[in-house]
Amino acid sequence: MTTTIPGARCITDDNNHYFRSVTTYDNKVVEYTFSKVWLQKTFPETIVAKLRENFPDVKQLRMLNVGSGNGEIDCTMLKHIRAKFESIDNHVVEPSGDMLSEYKSRVNNFTTCNQLADVSCTWNQQGLDEYMTSPAGSESGKFHLISAMHSLYYVKNQGASIDYLHDKLAEGGLLIIMMQDENCGYLKIHRRYPLYNGANDLLAALPKILTHLKDRKIHYDQELLSASCDVTSCYQGTEEGSYIIDFLSHIMNFEKVAPSDLQKEFLEYVRSAECARVDGDKVFLNSDETALVIERK
Repeated sequence: MTTTIPGARCITDDNNHYFRSVTTYDNKVVEYTFSKVWLQKTFPETIVAKLRENFPDVKQLRMLNVGSGNGEIDCTMLKHIRAKFESIDNHVVEPSGDMLSEYKSRVNNFTTCNQLADVSCTWNQQGLDEYMTSPAGSESGKFHLISAMHSLYYVKNQGASIDYLHDKLAEGGLLIIMMQDENCGYLKIHRRYPLYNGANDLLAALPKILTHLKDRKIHYDQELLSASCDVTSCYQGTEEGSYIIDFLSHIMNFEKVAPSDLQKEFLEYVRSAECARVDGDKVFLNSDETALVIERK
């Protein structure tokens, strides 16, 4: 991807820089309904319970995780599933080698503690577009559960991706999609400052998915999950702040390559009432998310 800043690069051009940026951002997320409520309560009590209801005779659950990052979310889901199923055949699609290494270490640690016993993993170091046309992605096997957590922003075609994932579900299977909510501060920043060519694709990702589901008459449940991110370090000249700024702008080394007047304007908008809440010296960016759950009928 090219950008509107001469000589600048998009953070998605470098997987390691992207995941360092997004991980730094994620680590500063607070008041997070997803991790505190959805993942710990809704997922086991609703999603896993539904899987058990739909597949009463299944002993080994087949799961596909798209864009898994370092596996932190996946492993929590795996532990909840393992409590209700005898074993899990877990397929991971993740383009970053560093993230996959962390994921493997996490699984090994949980296995050593006997928390993920009888969980087998298949590792695919690639993005969804590549996986869809690969031998592994083309096999006929179906999955009981597919998750795509913040991974459908950068695919070539959201509609085609949804069709593929929906087709890979067994009848009664569930597809979970997590995206930034359309009205969150993060996307408002990209609307105001589309600094790279893919900005419009990122902004249109969720609307495209919802439109496609409606056009295909595929039923889905939608839930708004509140969240905010402490972006105070963006104003403190720290390395942490620099990574968060890179994630918010989607520009590698934004503070080095962007003109000073653009940097000032950008940071002023980030902390504005449109995007954030200021509490004393702290700045909390609105980071609300949308969860979609689709059942294959």
